[in-house]
Amino acid sequence: DTFTAEYKYDGERAQVHLLPNGKVKIYSRNLEDNTGRFPDIIARLPNCYIDKTSTNSFILDCEAVAYDLTAEKILPYQVLSTRSRKDVAIESIKVQVCLYVFDILYWNGESVLDKSLKERRELLHSHFRTVPGETHFATHREFENSEELETFLTESIENQCEGLMIKTWNSSAHYEPARRSPLWLKFKKDYKEGLADSVD
Repeated sequence: DTFTAEYKYDGERAQVHLLPNGKVKIYSRNLEDNTGRFPDIIARLPNCYIDKTSTNSFILDCEAVAYDLTAEKILPYQVLSTRSRKDVAIESIKVQVCLYVFDILYWNGESVLDKSLKERRELLHSHFRTVPGETHFATHREFENSEELETFLTESIENQCEGLMIKTWNSSAHYEPARRSPLWLKFKKDYKEGLADSVD
């Protein structure tokens, strides 16, 4: 089977919900309400909709990452951690954040959890777009063997990421929120030994 690998970003998980009433909520990996922490993400979010009129509700799975707009590069998690935890005012923000979107869980009133990752990614790319410095898609690549992975891992680390997330690409790879899936494999620099066995 073909599998896909995505950069593993060094930030904070942000599950972004657009509600049918137009409000946006942002939750952590543990479903803690972080909405008040990211007013800048909420203000800029509509910029990435391809068609605002057809977008009425969704859940996006993302990583919120500290970002240097001038240098156009990712900053370490330690920089992001200096932001206030709640009730952040946009005018007081010193650490800029870029949203790296890697999955879509819900679209216009319907769960898409039972679709394959390939189908979910196609849905994501058909309704959202990159806005430089604001919203990016997670960098990804598809593989049929493990030999090219090491090069991609090195590239991810050079781009200030922690490593890769390796995911199955086929129809059985449905998404299970808040659960570590055996279909997902974390691959960091210190995991290189035994890579082929792990991927197989």
